[in-house]
Amino acid sequence: MSNRVESLAGKMHSVVVLSLVAAFSLFSSTYAAAQTSVSATSVAFVNVVVGTSSSPHAVTFTNTGTSSISLNSVSVTAGAPYSIASSSTCLSTTTLAKGAHCTVILNLSPTVLGVQPAGTLTISSTATVGGTQTVALSGTGVNPTALSQTVLAFGNVPVGTASAAKTIAKGRTPGFAGVAVAV
Repeated sequence: MSNRVESLAGKMHSVVVLSLVAAFSLFSSTYAAAQTSVSATSVAFVNVVVGTSSSPHAVTFTNTGTSSISLNSVSVTAGAPYSIASSSTCLSTTTLAKGAHCTVILNLSPTVLGVQPAGTLTISSTATVGGTQTVALSGTGVNPTALSQTVLAFGNVPVGTASAAKTIAKGRTPGFAGVAVAV
């Protein structure tokens, strides 16, 4: 009888172990079914001329899971000088199949000199892992390039001879000598 009890206990142990393995496998595949990633956690716009728009910066949002997801919203911090370009492919109506991605094109349009207010790009989706991704945004605004003179007068110079040297200065702020150029 004791051999029979030991044999039955061994079989029950095997069933319990198999049940736990099956439950973990099911949980793991469900948990990993919908997850996402972004190509950058921060974007810095450097030396953008005040009153203009920066060169675009792209952030890629990827469905790294095993099932399709839908985007709920794609936005930047309200009131900040950052914007999402209309050429972006990540929209609040976008559905991404497993392994697919979309791109958010970002711009900075500074209105003041210096460090711009911090901003955040937020992409929200139906993914169970990484369903909401955020990207920190920063930038600086600078003065437009200025020349010390816009017209140079050389007077009457005979062909084949050199004129007297004239110097202009190029810089980003008034009074900054920058680089001198002799013409």
